[in-house]
Amino acid sequence: MVNKKDLVGRIRSQLQYKYKPAELELMISAIVDTILNACENGEEVSIPNFGKFYPRHVKGKTIKQNGISWLQGKEFTVPDRFLFGFKPSSFSNDRVNQLTKKINKTKSDEKP
Repeated sequence: MVNKKDLVGRIRSQLQYKYKPAELELMISAIVDTILNACENGEEVSIPNFGKFYPRHVKGKTIKQNGISWLQGKEFTVPDRFLFGFKPSSFSNDRVNQLTKKINKTKSDEKP
């Protein structure tokens, strides 16, 4: 998994060390906060060639049959809520799909 420190290092390298790590951390935090604030206000954030962030409505429900014997006969209500959603662009999906090709190529290279 790539953590924030690794992400900063990769971005810094890609930008040819133009920014200090602390500056990049501040930029990443500002971007994340801006996206979250927009979604918190019901707005969608679209980043070309990456995807769309949006607040996703999940309808509440009542659970009557929960499968736990000692809770039989009890009812639970889960309220309506919003969750954070992300829909990758087709460009992003295509880039990640290249991983499948790499894995399949490696498997075919291993066969005698």
